[in-house]
Amino acid sequence: MKYGRVSPAVTDRSIIRPLASCLSGTDAYGQTGISSGAVGGFLDRRPEMILAEAVNSLHNGGADVPADPAEIHLTMSAALAPDTPEETLKQLMQRCGAWIRNNGFGSGDAAAYVSDAVRRPVLTVCAQAQAGDRGQKIQPQDRKLQDIQLQDIQLQDIQPQDRKLQNRKLQNRKPPDIKQYGLYMAGYAGLAGTAILAEDLAEELSRCFPGVWLERAKSFDRYLLISGEGDVGRKMPPETDRSLLPGPAQNVAEGGILAALWHFSGRLKCGIDVDLRRIPIRQETIEICERLTIHPYQLYTCGAVLLAADAEDEERLRKLRESYDERDIPFARIGSLTERKAGILRSGDEIRYLEKPQQDALAVLAQRHEF
Repeated sequence: MKYGRVSPAVTDRSIIRPLASCLSGTDAYGQTGISSGAVGGFLDRRPEMILAEAVNSLHNGGADVPADPAEIHLTMSAALAPDTPEETLKQLMQRCGAWIRNNGFGSGDAAAYVSDAVRRPVLTVCAQAQAGDRGQKIQPQDRKLQDIQLQDIQLQDIQPQDRKLQNRKLQNRKPPDIKQYGLYMAGYAGLAGTAILAEDLAEELSRCFPGVWLERAKSFDRYLLISGEGDVGRKMPPETDRSLLPGPAQNVAEGGILAALWHFSGRLKCGIDVDLRRIPIRQETIEICERLTIHPYQLYTCGAVLLAADAEDEERLRKLRESYDERDIPFARIGSLTERKAGILRSGDEIRYLEKPQQDALAVLAQRHEF
């Protein structure tokens, strides 16, 4: 298999199907986010990015993401090579602990094991909501009743107290009238990947770009979180948290925005029509990717999310846009949902179809330098 996240085909036949054949329901916990990756190597993700990605991926379950970071519990596991110095493990945990503290998360547990199966540290993070009854197991008898109750529920008729039940159903359900639903994006495409490239390839890129310009690109990792308390130190107001959304959401991570679009449309079981020119992206990302001949829309992203929302719900969208504007995060409509299964990508007069997710641009570049 190739470096990075495994392909959708491998995920389906070697992860989803084996789990489905053994478990009555794989979403035993209503709200969990998971992220994993190697750290400390060339073009590897930073520990802070893996932590943030786990928190951001809570959106993928379609459930409420707590506005208060203190309601999120993080569990970490590190796999180490036998020749890894203990000081390396200590420094890794210090960085993780500092990030958890600085962003106000409730707590963090950690464990580590040593194996000759890895060449450098691999960090795995699980984020789980802890407030109220979040995270409680759903009993099989309750799951059947829940599905029956939700058969005829329309999104616009659901009251706030029923939103938790609605969100579980939204995980694999398309909106009732997808013709009215727009596709929105909060955050920049490829921003975290740009920060990694600017730092790890600083010498190569310094021949083409000014030092001040590269330093700005390195600082893009401050946009790691898409919900809760972020880099600007302001917590998202409770009235503008995930409960504002009348539809599901999808975290943008490995494989970039194109991979996220593919996974999102697959979850919703509908098509999408996207204008690539509307996708928020920094000029630094475009220029660095052009210089390195990699695809900016396949570049690792952390701190961005796709949202499906009723385009006619202007008041709700206005509040959501304001909540992101307060944290200097762009919020834009990039397309719409369609009844067709195909994913259409537009760029001016050019039209093409969305393909299965490709290898992340960072992994492509790492292999290129390795050989």
